Amino acid sequence: MTETIATGAPRFAHDDGEVAGYFYSLPITATPPADATTTPTGTPIDGGFVGADGPTLTVELDTEMLEDWNLDEVLQLKTGATATLEIPVFGWNANQAKVIYGADSVVTTATGFKVVWAGELAARQFFILELAGVNGAGRLVVDGQVGSPGSTNLQKSGALTHTLSIKLFKNAAFVDAVGRSGHFAWYDETPVIP
Repeated sequence: MTETIATGAPRFAHDDGEVAGYFYSLPITATPPADATTTPTGTPIDGGFVGADGPTLTVELDTEMLEDWNLDEVLQLKTGATATLEIPVFGWNANQAKVIYGADSVVTTATGFKVVWAGELAARQFFILELAGVNGAGRLVVDGQVGSPGSTNLQKSGALTHTLSIKLFKNAAFVDAVGRSGHFAWYDETPVIP
């Protein structure tokens, strides 16, 4: 029996003229991609280069075990579910600053931009990662909000880096096999050749 071993690779190089690169965001008011290959509607905001460690999707169930009179565990109850996406990014431009610190924190100046962070959360948005799927095209789409801008190391010998820690929300655009809203949609499909 032959099994395909998947890798977590990006679908294409950052600068090959595709939609926006390794990952991008869309406003929460946009229609998120509903498959792995269709060009998204709206104006995607390029998230920049992703570090070699790649993104990390973490999903967790909170559960409680119930015991009977004999102290045997007899029932597991779900008490909650959470999902997060962490993306190590490097580079620096106004669009990245808007994703990290929020659009209101980025002010256009006569010669560039400035970031003034007032301690507010960035807006919820769709984050889309373009992946090399087992079937040829993969795409991870989430409804998320950067939980904290985190730390940035400013040093001459290294690129500006950030780790986006994104909290995921359930969204009706992501529906499972029985109609429940999900935290993300991870597509793995064969591209349609016209």
